[in-house]
Parts: sequence; C-alpha cells; structure tokens
Amino acid sequence: MDLRGFIALCEKEGQLKRIKAEVDWNLEISHVAKLVEEKSGPALLFENIKGYKSPVLTGAFGTTQRLAMILGKSPKLSLVELTKEWVSVAVKEVIRAKEVSDGPIFENIVDGDKIDTFAFPSPKFYELDGGRYFGTAVFMVLQDPETGNINLGTYRMGILDNKSIGVQI
Repeated sequence: MDLRGFIALCEKEGQLKRIKAEVDWNLEISHVAKLVEEKSGPALLFENIKGYKSPVLTGAFGTTQRLAMILGKSPKLSLVELTKEWVSVAVKEVIRAKEVSDGPIFENIVDGDKIDTFAFPSPKFYELDGGRYFGTAVFMVLQDPETGNINLGTYRMGILDNKSIGVQI
C-alpha cells in the first residue's frame, strides 16, 4: 500500500483527522501530535503549514489498528499477534528489490543545485532537539556493500543544512 492509499484508508475507517488551521513547523505540529497520540487518537494530516504548501502526516504508526491497516492485517489483532504475523511473512516471503525505470517514484525528482532539504515542512519536535527532523521513526533498509549484510531499523533523520541530512546508525 502506498502513502496515498493509506491516507485514504485511514480516512474511510475514521482513523485520520485533517487539520486545516495554520500550524507552525517549530514545535506546534509535534505538540498537537503528541497530545492526540497520548489519547490513542487518529493520525493527523496537517494541511496548512506556515510557509509551506506540502502537508505533514503524523501518527501513522500510533495505534495497533493503524499498524494492522498498513500491513493489510485484521485491525482486531493484538500487537503481539500482529508482530508474530509480520515476522512469519517477513521470514517466508523475502521480496527482492526490483529496479524500475518508471512509476510514482519518478514523479518528483530534484537533484544538483535544486536540492533543498528545507523545501519540506520538516518539524522541530522538542525544544532541546538540535534542529529540525526530516523524519522520525523512519524505517530504513540498509545493505553493507562489502558483506551484503542487511540492517533494518527506525531512525530520526536530522537536517544538517540545506543539502545534508544526518542519520546515526
């Protein structure tokens, strides 16, 4: 399922709230998202970020029900049951990466001097954070080019400057 499909499914299932009021990327998005998360509320789609045209989605993984929706599983599963199902599928059905020359991944390409990490409404989550984060709880798949070993993990992606993002692995 792609992100657009997930947002549509969340909306259909009452698991998404669209926030149309203007919000600031500097601490406001994260504060509202945290309050909603603490009550196991819906995912939030902030549609009016001060100074930006792009929306921000928060809380996609905030409940077991939404995790199940992402994985195409029953929303009635417990977190333990969902984890067992996911692991059994991951072990049985390894899907190799496939290189493609067209598709949605190619809809928006920016390279060279046009790269600007600040073109996205990346939030600053906490007052003591070192800056803004392009993503938090971003799932990354990394492969060591020498050994072929694969690492799966979730990481925060901190914006270092307009051309660089740092990830501590």
